Amino acid sequence: MKIAQLMSPGVLSRSEMYQRIRQQGVLMSNQQDIAQRIIDLQSDADIEKQKIEQCQSVIMGCEKRHRNIARYLQCVQRNQLQRADTNTENDIEERVSYGDKNG
Repeated sequence: MKIAQLMSPGVLSRSEMYQRIRQQGVLMSNQQDIAQRIIDLQSDADIEKQKIEQCQSVIMGCEKRHRNIARYLQCVQRNQLQRADTNTENDIEERVSYGDKNG
């Protein structure tokens, strides 16, 4: 009598009711699996986000180092050009003052 009272309208038999209960159980199990997968994916997304932030930090450090090295190399190049100009000027002055020994 109690089972009959629990039966929804339109349910014809006890076996059909048990079948629907089993189907609900399967659906709930699938729903739990999906919910767990969503939680796992959110956790994975957080981990990947941290990796991206770490990579961006490393990139910023590399860019800063690159700027410093480029600035240093420009300074070295400028100094070399100045030395070359000075050496050329000295050679010209020496040739003018003492004459060209080769010519």
